[in-house]
Parts: sequence; structure tokens; C-alpha cells
Amino acid sequence: MHIIEKRLSDPKLYLNEIDRLHQQLQKNHKLFDKKQNGAQFYQISMQRKKIAKMLAQSVSQQEYELTICQQNWIDIAGKSQPLLSYPITDRIVIGALYQAILPETQTTFHETLFSFIKGRSNYQATKMICEHLKNTSKNHPKGHLDLYVLKTDICDYTNSIPIGPQAPIWGLLKSLISYCDPSHEISPYLWNLLSSVIRPSYYTPDGNLVENFIGVAYGTQMTTLIANLYLSKLDHQLSLIPDLFHIRYGDDIILMHKNPDILNSSYSLLKEFIHEYHLSINPDKNQWIYLTKAGRPCSMNPLFCGKHEFDYLGFNIQSDGSLRIKKKYTHQFMKQVHSRIRSSAHLTKNLSLDERASAICSAVNEAMRRESPFIVKDLHRYYSQHDDRKQLKQMDRQIALWVAQALCGVYNQSAFRIIPYKKIRSEWHLPSLCHTRNLKSAR
Repeated sequence: MHIIEKRLSDPKLYLNEIDRLHQQLQKNHKLFDKKQNGAQFYQISMQRKKIAKMLAQSVSQQEYELTICQQNWIDIAGKSQPLLSYPITDRIVIGALYQAILPETQTTFHETLFSFIKGRSNYQATKMICEHLKNTSKNHPKGHLDLYVLKTDICDYTNSIPIGPQAPIWGLLKSLISYCDPSHEISPYLWNLLSSVIRPSYYTPDGNLVENFIGVAYGTQMTTLIANLYLSKLDHQLSLIPDLFHIRYGDDIILMHKNPDILNSSYSLLKEFIHEYHLSINPDKNQWIYLTKAGRPCSMNPLFCGKHEFDYLGFNIQSDGSLRIKKKYTHQFMKQVHSRIRSSAHLTKNLSLDERASAICSAVNEAMRRESPFIVKDLHRYYSQHDDRKQLKQMDRQIALWVAQALCGVYNQSAFRIIPYKKIRSEWHLPSLCHTRNLKSAR
């Protein structure tokens, strides 16, 4: 028996998947919404041990088959994407299948792939870039940084992956399953189960029964596995180019090199591979960056735009290797803090100066205290991910200025002449993002 089938015969795999779904639905307040044949997911979850045992037995006896699912459409980042809705038991079995394959992917996928892999994240990907920038500057005799960077992505990636009978994905998937257990053949049942997950039959909103030949629809964890697997050979090929730094996160790819010619040849290899696998790159979205600490223009090649920073995976990466949260998220964060200050100032307008100041600073403290129920959204990112102390100090000063302005009614920098910055910190105990971040780093 193949190792994947052995794992699928263990009820613990299904039990773990039921627990995961329970936590996910509970977090999204949908624990009582999901139903199958009139039974709520919560009722299935209460009988999880019994259900897990039944599913494990059904799969091990090669009896379980996925049912025909329903297609819906959802909005993801402003784009309408197809989503397949599966019955609860199908979701459990597909999740268990994903978990059964997962252990071998840790050694199969290249270390430069960071998407949808346990123990890796977009934050770790950007930190790896920051370390590369720091090491590059450190190895330069004068501490300079001169790097050529290409940011590119694949057009409509998962929706463009071919899944017809002759598509490359089947050979890649067969190689991965064989790698899991080279001494055993893949049984027809296991292969049919995998095929029905990757290319399922489903009913459209119009009631038509269809089967895709292009595009892996959202709806299961297996979609993320296919997204990683389909370009895994590209990750390995790029790693063979001397001194080329590269990272892939799903369809987002970044390449870095000291030599613009080598970067261009690497991009040519990437395009050839993408074309061979029936995908495409939108050249209008490519960002060619000449990265220096001063943001100098590139004299060697006008294609490259001189910069001292760039955005990637929701972060802003500085040329000195420091990491910031992306500007739009920082603006949203500061807007929330400013709103708290203005609201507190309005509610305390009849109190004395000391009472008002203490109340406003207390409101800011509640907004920034990690254990507070009134915490500002995404605050944890500034305490754990944002490591540009200079910008954190600027944010601290801006928050203190808003407090001073709310107290004295002078809405410019002169507010600090009336209410000193030091007094706001020492007497009224306004919290500091930078200080809290430093305390966390010291632990």
C-alpha cells in the first residue's frame, strides 16, 4: 500500500482536519452556517471521532468518492474569482489528502519558495531579502549597495494553469506522489481521488454540469499545493544561476543581481519556462529597479528606475535592509490612532488640562496595548515585523503632536511649545511604538 493511502487510513488525519475547520469557522462566525444534508457543521464536529473513523474506513476501503460540487463567485482583492463549494465531508477528505502529501513537499520545494508552506510566510520572505541587502552592503569595500532588481508576476496564475488530460501538472503530481513512496505504485483509486480534486465536476450557477481544462478553482487547500508545485522546477532552475537572488511567493517573483545583463538573461529563462508551461507574464507590470542607498538613477540601462526602497508582499523594503509596513497600511493605522485622540479630546473637553491629557493618553494606551479589547487593527505588526526604528520614532512624534494639538487647540508644530513633547511622555505616560518594539526585541 502506498504511504499516502496508509496515512489516509488513519482517523487522526481527519480528526485534525475537523479541528482545523472548526477553528476556522468559529473565527469567521460561521460555525452554525455550514450544513450538509440538514446537519450543521457544529453537529458533525461534536461527533468528530465517529465521523473521522467512518471517513478513514471509507477511504481505506476505496469506497469514498467526491460528490459534484457547486461553483460560486467571490471577490478577492478586487477580482472576481471562481470558488467551488464542497459538502463538509468532502472538505474534510480533501484536507486530509493535502495533509497526507504535505510532509514530502518540505524537501521537494526549493527554499526560495515561501507561499502556503508551514513555517514560511510573506514576512520571512521579506526578511530574507533584507538580510541579502545587508550582506551585499557588508561585502562591499565601501559599504555601498548597487543591485538590479526585477519584480514580476504571472497573469491570472491559478486560473491559467492547464489541467486537461495532457497538461504538465499531471506529470508533476505523479512525480511528487512517487517521491513520497518510491517503492509502491500509485493505485487507480488514489489517482482518481487526486484527479477529482484537481479537476472536479461542478454545477455552475446556471445549473450546467461542467469540468475545467484550464484553471484550478479556489475552495480547497490543494489549490495552494498545485500553485506551488506547478512552478517548482523554475525555482530550482533559477537557483543554478550564479549569484542570482530570487524568491517566489505564489505568482509573485523577485530577482536580484549585481549585473544587469545576468538579470536580463535570468528573466529570459523565466519567460521561456512560463511560456513552455502555458502561462504568461504581463510586461507592463514588471518593475525594473536600480537599488542604491541614495536612490541614484541608473546610467548603464534606462530600463531600470533608481530607487532606495520598494514594496513587496505587503511590506516596504529599505535599501539599508530595514523593513517597514507598506505605506497605505501605516496611513490606515495612524488614521485610527488619530481618530481615537480626537474622540477622547471631544469627550473630555470640560475637564482640566491634566485630566484631559491623562484621559487622552490612556485612550491611546488602550489602542496600543496588545491585551486590550480596544486595540487598533494590525498593531501587532509594528511590534513584531516593523524594524525601521527611525520611522517608528517619527510615528511616535506625530502621535504626541496630535495629543498636544488636541489639548491646546493649536494645530501646527507650535503645539509642542505650549505642551512639551517630554511632558506628554513622562507625566501623562503616552505609549511609544519604538520603545515597545525595542522591549520585544530584547526578550
